[in-house]
Amino acid sequence: MLINFNLAPIKEIEPWGKGEQPGLSWFGLTQGEYWIELGESTLFEYDEKAWPDGMRHCEYPVARLHEDLMDMLPSILEPVPAALVPYLFGDGAAACWDAWTNWCDRHAAALGKGHALEIENALLALTAGRQHIAHYLTPSTRFVAWSDAENVYFAWDNRHALIHGHPAWTAQYGEFQMPRREFIEEMQSFHARLMEQMAERVEQVLIGALPPSIYIDIDRLAHEQSQRYEALHEALNIEAQTDWQAVESAVSEILKVRQAA
Repeated sequence: MLINFNLAPIKEIEPWGKGEQPGLSWFGLTQGEYWIELGESTLFEYDEKAWPDGMRHCEYPVARLHEDLMDMLPSILEPVPAALVPYLFGDGAAACWDAWTNWCDRHAAALGKGHALEIENALLALTAGRQHIAHYLTPSTRFVAWSDAENVYFAWDNRHALIHGHPAWTAQYGEFQMPRREFIEEMQSFHARLMEQMAERVEQVLIGALPPSIYIDIDRLAHEQSQRYEALHEALNIEAQTDWQAVESAVSEILKVRQAA
């Protein structure tokens, strides 16, 4: 299974906020752990040497990962031209942004103006919706996902994420690919499992699973469950439309400056 999670027992979830009556929302009720298996590598899995007595996987509301993946899905399924793939992650991405820095040094007077903004926006469009950075974790972890006509690809580089001098994550650097159809099926499975478990959880709350000291908006909770259920359908019906010609032109222009430096 690609995307895995375990929801925390409802009675163990800490309510949010301070004061006389802290509360919980649909998002908060998804508190748990999650991880993504990509072949022999596992994203969001802590290295035991860095955290020998601590958690094994990321512990955070599972809704965060669900929201992020639903937002990314249209861009992931938009095929990326082969010539641009090397600049999506790792050393190629670093070289691309170094080239952008060199371009800016040579065209300092143009920064913040028309052509410079066009180039910057085109470079950002390359990874927009394809790069996931978990800034809410300490240290953060990141991966990039994209596709061509046949496959979906994942790549990650967490070599600089350390805890007490040790690599924080077991998935330090690597790549993985899978057929587009299987990726969509995995997304459907993750969505269905989370919605099913949260439907049961919402029912538990409705019949009084939470103590009266924890505030929750019952009407909003039920409405959000219904709304979130539509997230996958909505994401699959959005067609990303990146201006790849503009991206290729921007990359070509800045690399020429770097090569001439």
